[in-house]
Amino acid sequence: LGTAAYGLTNVKNVIIPEGVTSIGSSAFGYCSSLTSIVIPESVTELNARAFYECSNLKSITLPKNLKAIGAYAFSDCNGLTDFVIPEGVTELPEGAFFQCANLVSVKMPNSVTKIGAGAFSECHNLSDAVIPSNVTEIGDRASYACKKITSLTIPQGVKSIDDYAFWGCDGLTSVTIPEGVECISQAVFY
Repeated sequence: LGTAAYGLTNVKNVIIPEGVTSIGSSAFGYCSSLTSIVIPESVTELNARAFYECSNLKSITLPKNLKAIGAYAFSDCNGLTDFVIPEGVTELPEGAFFQCANLVSVKMPNSVTKIGAGAFSECHNLSDAVIPSNVTEIGDRASYACKKITSLTIPQGVKSIDDYAFWGCDGLTSVTIPEGVECISQAVFY
């Protein structure tokens, strides 16, 4: 499914038919009135900016067969408050939830091994997100300015925490870093 609905500002609800396996780059980008979308189990990948700036998107259930989420796929989706990432997704790429201002809770499966640069950057209301135990890398600005996070436990397998990863997380009162971390870059907790 390519850029079929790109910029259609009057579309409110979408049902994608079974058989579609991929949602293309910017397929629903800038669909500012979109409030809900049903994605079939046949979809295994969401490409970059698939739902970029769908500012009123409130309801989306990802298929359990999903394997890949593209960069900035849900960036600026301010209607999202709770999000569940299905088992099988291995990486949260750059900017996946960038500036999702009302996102409060994200459930990540243990299949996730990398949290990319800016994945949750500027999600100011994010307070419920547990880093999965199989994560080995936390990218730069991963949770930049997530002001409502109060407690953070870095999993045992993490080897590097990149620049500014938790910069501006003003609500942090408790941080646990395991012995196996090899690199804590600049201004991680600034």
